[in-house]
Amino acid sequence: MSERYPNSPEVTHWQAVTYHRWSSELILKGKLREAEIYLKKALNIDSKNRELVFEVKRDLERVQQLQTQK
Repeated sequence: MSERYPNSPEVTHWQAVTYHRWSSELILKGKLREAEIYLKKALNIDSKNRELVFEVKRDLERVQQLQTQK
């Protein structure tokens, strides 16, 4: 969809949401580096969505805390 409709706000929003959900699963599995990558992708794709940005930044902080605990 992102290739077919590259300028669609709905497509970019759902792509960012998908990256955020994937990162949540990766955090649960302990794959913190991969989760951080997907969180940053979500931020880059839909940086204008305030709620998503808030959630992603919160999860990034969580990943950083978990990385320091290891």
